[in-house]
Amino acid sequence: MRRSALFVSIWLAVALPVLAQERGLEPVDFYREIGVGGVALSPDASMVAFTVTTIEEEENARHREIWLQRLVDGRADGEPFRFS
Repeated sequence: MRRSALFVSIWLAVALPVLAQERGLEPVDFYREIGVGGVALSPDASMVAFTVTTIEEEENARHREIWLQRLVDGRADGEPFRFS
């Protein structure tokens, strides 16, 4: 009984997200993806900087910008803003 309950739990955890997808990833989705990375914290921990990368389909090139976010007690304060 215990094994069958465990099996059902694992199956539901894996299968339900897959079944919920309307379609798989397609090549055109590549141009819609937004990458966030390069995270760095200021020395006084009042700001966090990160890069946002998008892909320009017409130019077939990546576009990267630096964004900043103010922090208060380690939590985001307001909206992030583009630095470059």
